[in-house]
Amino acid sequence: MSLMGAFTSLSRDLKLLFLSNFLWTSAYGLYVFIFPLYMRDLGAAPDQVGLAYTISLVIAAACLLPGGLIADRFDRKWVQVASLALNVPVPLLFTLASSWVQLLPSMFLFWASIFGTPAFNSYITGAASGESMMTSFAAVYSALFFGMAVSPAVGGYLLAIDPSYHLLFYVAALLYAGAAAVILFIGSQKSSRQAKPERFFSAFRERSLLAWLLLLGVAAFAYNLSTYFVPLLLSDRDAFDPVFVQAMGSLRFLGAAVLGIVLGRLGDTRRSRWPVTLSFTTFILALILLATQGLPPLVAVSMFLLGAGDTYRMLGYAVVGPRLPDEVRGRSFSVYDTVQTFTASFGPYLGGFLYTWAYALPLAATAAIFAALTLLLLTAFRLTR
Repeated sequence: MSLMGAFTSLSRDLKLLFLSNFLWTSAYGLYVFIFPLYMRDLGAAPDQVGLAYTISLVIAAACLLPGGLIADRFDRKWVQVASLALNVPVPLLFTLASSWVQLLPSMFLFWASIFGTPAFNSYITGAASGESMMTSFAAVYSALFFGMAVSPAVGGYLLAIDPSYHLLFYVAALLYAGAAAVILFIGSQKSSRQAKPERFFSAFRERSLLAWLLLLGVAAFAYNLSTYFVPLLLSDRDAFDPVFVQAMGSLRFLGAAVLGIVLGRLGDTRRSRWPVTLSFTTFILALILLATQGLPPLVAVSMFLLGAGDTYRMLGYAVVGPRLPDEVRGRSFSVYDTVQTFTASFGPYLGGFLYTWAYALPLAATAAIFAALTLLLLTAFRLTR
């Protein structure tokens, strides 16, 4: 299935969700890839950058379980609207900071807004047809990747116009507002019936679901060991300027968009472990290439392939979503998100220490852990569909 074919197969509500997520990610992508450099400009050392992201992710993890309960109790449309609205003031607050410590409250507000993620994933599951579940997830999530593919390069252009970052942050605030506004036009969606506690616990009695939960949690930790330090590596090791670094960020997420659709389509026609396995192996090769090479053409290739690592979480959602009872789907998704986010929160802090020893060390650690997970997928997930 082509990229256009995957999009046109979506229902009206999922197309609007695609648009909202494209706008949201375009806002986030304007500055996310360059944000560690912004923090460093305001006085943060690499380990302090890692610490800030670690605390942010712990806050995000703490907000996911309540978000799951809210998604099962209230209209999932309005939960998403509230979540997205919290993002609007964040980039405006960034412009007021004169030290990296003053960035922390607005960073924490941003990550607290992640409480809407269970409602988002539950909405996709409820609106998608069963036979195209992974394709639907891949298509909707591709909006995130396409937004990230376009916006870092645009952010680099805005940064060239205004090196103070203020113009970039103002544009981000407008895009966040647009993302929240689009959600107003999707249909309402509530859980199909009253939730019962035993239904929630029954969702986690299946061993294969628990196995996926643990695997994705470890993957999230390994992923975050290095992801926030790639921009610093390109700047410190390869002496690339911020505009080029932003362009490489765009290339990475273009790879995620393209590879995500391909892997999602494969997941609807093959056993579910294979798309995740291919995501892992491609990610490992990209990490090795990026860790060992600093030539611009090879960096560009590695950054495109690095996008495969950004698809694993979406593929995992598509595997587990249909198996979760609808009336407890929000809180069940929140458990998966909480485990992943909490385990991921330890990655940036450890990655910051590894980076101070050697620029490529966080990438090597991530590749080693993903290699072990790939071996586990090939040996222990044979019966998973």
